[in-house]
Amino acid sequence: KIPVEEAVGQTLCHDMTAILANGFKGVKFKRGHVVTEEDIPELLNIGKSHIFVWEPGAGEVHEEDAARAVTEAACGPNIAFTGPSEGKFQLLADADGLFCVNSGALRRINSVPDFTIACRPGNTAVRKGEKLGGARIVPLMTRRENVERAVEAAGEGTPVFQIKPFLSLKTSIVITGSEVYYGRIEDRFEPILREK
Repeated sequence: KIPVEEAVGQTLCHDMTAILANGFKGVKFKRGHVVTEEDIPELLNIGKSHIFVWEPGAGEVHEEDAARAVTEAACGPNIAFTGPSEGKFQLLADADGLFCVNSGALRRINSVPDFTIACRPGNTAVRKGEKLGGARIVPLMTRRENVERAVEAAGEGTPVFQIKPFLSLKTSIVITGSEVYYGRIEDRFEPILREK
């Protein structure tokens, strides 16, 4: 974190948004932008007297890269994701089926400093396209070793998240009883089950 006036030549480590009098609302400076002398008045006009810049060789990983690494490691069969949006990746169902969560691995990931993944309960039915959860880190940066620990936790055992697709299965019925077999009474069980 440095004063804006000292930022010329430095690389921004996150997007900076602005709301301007002309109706503009959005990203004014993108992550990776190298600050120029002409940028300083604009940064001050959007309320940025101090900014965060990238410090090369610090052993840190940007929030988007850290969240992407753990998301890719955690997503198993039939799980898709979108993002990043403000550092967060959203998990989505890529098939109709049963959403399964490896809760032990999820707990281990969430125990790593800076990491957080929240999701709906496991063993629930989901439809393709439904939102399942989100993954992010809380600060703008995290230590590289934290990313390695989170990715390792995601890779232990079964996938952290997967969807087991619903399958169409055949069902058979065996109706028993000598009274039905010999025609002494009419079976009323089969027509009810056929209708169901």
